[in-house]
Amino acid sequence: MSTDRKVATGTLSFDYDNDGDLDLLVINNGDKPILYRNNGSEEVSWLEIKAVGTRSNRDAVGAIIRLRANDSDPPLLRFVDGGTNFLAQNERRVHFGLGESTGLIDEIEVTWPSGRVQILNDVSPNQVLTITEPSPHLFAFTKLSIQHGRAYATWNCQPGSNCLLEISDDLQSWRKAALIKARGSTMPWTDPERSLPEKRYYRAWR
Repeated sequence: MSTDRKVATGTLSFDYDNDGDLDLLVINNGDKPILYRNNGSEEVSWLEIKAVGTRSNRDAVGAIIRLRANDSDPPLLRFVDGGTNFLAQNERRVHFGLGESTGLIDEIEVTWPSGRVQILNDVSPNQVLTITEPSPHLFAFTKLSIQHGRAYATWNCQPGSNCLLEISDDLQSWRKAALIKARGSTMPWTDPERSLPEKRYYRAWR
C-alpha cells in the first residue's frame, strides 16, 4: 500500500540503480519527490541501450530500435522519443526485458533519424549498451545523367547494403530521397521529380 498522500504532478521511469529493472520517481507539487525502487528478480535477462547520434541529433530522438533475442522470435520494438510524460521525462535509454532468455541476443537493428540502418549481432544481455551512429560512407557515382527530364544515377556498392539517397538544391540542407537495399554490386536510381531546378545535387551513402 502506498504511503504517498501528496499531490503528484509527474511520474517518470528510469533505471535508478542500473540493475536492469525500471524504477519510478513521483514528482510532488511543492514537496520532495518520492523514489519507488524496483527490487525485482535477478533471474531474468534484460538490455538497456543508449543511442548516440552523430549525423542524426545527438540524443537520437526519433531512432527506432528492434531487438530479436532469437532468430525465430518476432522483434521487440522501442522508440527513442523526446517527450513522454506531463511535467516529467523518462530517461532516453530504451529498456528491453528478455525474460528467462540467457543466451546472446541474435540481432539489434537501429534505424537512425538520418535514415541509416545499423545492425549488431550476438550481443551479450544484462548490460547498458551504448550504440553510436557510425560515420557515413559515401559512394562515388559511376553515372549521373538526365533522361527524359529526370536525373538518373548509378553507383557501386556492396550487395545487401542499405543505400541512402539524398537531394540538395544548395549544398547546405539535404533531404532524404530514398532508402534502398542493394540487390547487386551496381545500384540504379531515378529522381521521381520531373521539374528539376536550375541546380540539384545528389549523394548516396551507407
